[in-house]
Amino acid sequence: MKTKFEIPKFLVFLSCFVFSVSTFGQGRLLLVGGGSERTGTNSWNYQAFLWLTQNAQQKKVAVISYESGGSTLVTNFTTIWGASFAKEFVINSSNANLQATYDSLINYDIVYFRGGDQKNYYNFYKGTKTQQALEYIYHNGGAIAGTSAGMHILTKVIFTAQNGSVYPDECIENPTNPYITLANDFLNFLPGVVGDTHFAERGRFARLLGFMANRKFLLNENVVGIGVDDQTALAIEANKIATVYGAGCVNIYIASDNAFSRNPTPDGKLLANNVKVIQLKQGNIINLITLDVVSAPENSTQLIYEQEVAPYRLFLSGSDNLNNNTLMLSLFLSELSSPNDTILLLTGTTQTLANSYKTKLNELGATNVFVQSALNSNGSDSQLATLITRAKGFVVVGNTYTQFNEFLSTNNGALLKNRLSQASTVTAFVGDNSRFAGAIVVENYMAAYASYDATMTFQPGLGLLRTTVIMPNTYASTNMYENAVTAVPYAMNQFGLSYGIWLYAQNFFKYYNQDGKTYGKGYGAAPVMILHNTSTFWGHVTQTPSGNPPARQISAFNQMHISLIDESTPYKMGDYVSTHVILEQPYTVYPNPVKNEIYFSGNNSMTVRIYNLQGIEVLSVFKFKDNTLDVSNLPRGIYMLMVQTDESTQIGKFIKN
Repeated sequence: MKTKFEIPKFLVFLSCFVFSVSTFGQGRLLLVGGGSERTGTNSWNYQAFLWLTQNAQQKKVAVISYESGGSTLVTNFTTIWGASFAKEFVINSSNANLQATYDSLINYDIVYFRGGDQKNYYNFYKGTKTQQALEYIYHNGGAIAGTSAGMHILTKVIFTAQNGSVYPDECIENPTNPYITLANDFLNFLPGVVGDTHFAERGRFARLLGFMANRKFLLNENVVGIGVDDQTALAIEANKIATVYGAGCVNIYIASDNAFSRNPTPDGKLLANNVKVIQLKQGNIINLITLDVVSAPENSTQLIYEQEVAPYRLFLSGSDNLNNNTLMLSLFLSELSSPNDTILLLTGTTQTLANSYKTKLNELGATNVFVQSALNSNGSDSQLATLITRAKGFVVVGNTYTQFNEFLSTNNGALLKNRLSQASTVTAFVGDNSRFAGAIVVENYMAAYASYDATMTFQPGLGLLRTTVIMPNTYASTNMYENAVTAVPYAMNQFGLSYGIWLYAQNFFKYYNQDGKTYGKGYGAAPVMILHNTSTFWGHVTQTPSGNPPARQISAFNQMHISLIDESTPYKMGDYVSTHVILEQPYTVYPNPVKNEIYFSGNNSMTVRIYNLQGIEVLSVFKFKDNTLDVSNLPRGIYMLMVQTDESTQIGKFIKN
């Protein structure tokens, strides 16, 4: 299967590749995103390293670093991965420019760079006999490979890390900050490309955007980004046909000529408009000259809804920290009709956090603020029912998903869902609870290495944003970076969602409607990152690091688009009126996704029919008057729902978990 993407803006980039192929045309590259190599025949690196050696002429491997890395890797190349001979070379500033180093290296047809610090590779080898030897090997049909720091130096544009590393959030807060040190005066193996490693593991989606934007702002140069996950490799033939191997994905970022801009303030945060992302897993193939996906992931995309259509107003913040949410609370209050409107804060068993938000709302001018626990035990509490009915604004803060979900199954929970879905209501979801507003809630995402260990779970949300998954706390801890960045596309693909939103402590998101359209805006020190699902094919990673299950929770796709937005750049998410809306008033249908039962708020006689995506009717109930419909026996998937009354026929979609 093949998908085509037209990129007229990349003529310079493409001409560089054409020059490379036609002039040299022989060298191969293996870009490895880092991670420990393993010896088993079912391990993540086995096929990639066989590719490296089997297509070589003499199969002689030079393993290079600026300091000794031990003999294990060298031995494995000859005993496991098919090399005829392998030797370690320690090359630093003292011997990089020696003729003897050049004379030794050119006897090898494969070079493998270890990890470490790319600053040393760049500083020690640039303009030396070592660089000349690498170019000789490559241009005479050899293969150059590198892992982690060793991969960084193989693209034309290099992140040299001269001032140390740089974090993803820093790159989008200020894409020209002094820690983004890029150079293009070393090896010319991949013209027009900037690379990054440990991509999912260290949450570097935003960092690669920062690298690309930095190049555009400072030199007006459009570059393609290639981000490789740890324990993953991209094997590039001489004709630039590239195959993915390993237990993660290879990410290709493609920006149009005017994709990047900045907030107009000094050192303004980075803004991006629809940067195309291709994320490929083991066995997928891409042509790096045309950027066509030659072999795409295996599943056909089925979006449950294409856009957000609800006319209400929502605020979603990236952390629970009150100091980070003061501006959000001020904007929340400005959406109400009066400072005297009733505001209800819904929280869990401990009300301390909610009470601090109540105090802040009072300081900001609100006069009728109440705190209540959204617990199963309060499901029939009459005072809470009165407050839910009377409230014009709701703040959801400090709840666990399990407790809040249990509350939603009570009478007061059903009343709350009805109130939250009304156009006159304004709701703020704080920090971790921002997840609840979407169609799918990612659970266990804060546990260390949950994505790597495949322990994240995906549960139904409120569906206020019915085709969106929301990820707060994106950069809360380095050991959950991978969870945060991988869960979003994983859920989007698994459940057919159109949008994913990443939030962190320094920003928040506003969803609103205007002139018949729905929009999102980002606020705070950093832009909000939104992923839009435009794929036709997707698939989850199945290769594992060692060959033993489970596979990481990383998902591949042939096309999505990332945007970075703030308050100056409204992001259109849909229209008010859509044929995909399930049951307008007087009916409300929830939840979506559904596990066991669909609930109907209307009580008129109706006929309900459910069809699978092949158009086959799988369930029908005539003269239906009950409030619930049992769908527990339906297999997981996406279904069409048709509801007919004497007055109308309405059709929509839902997900069965």
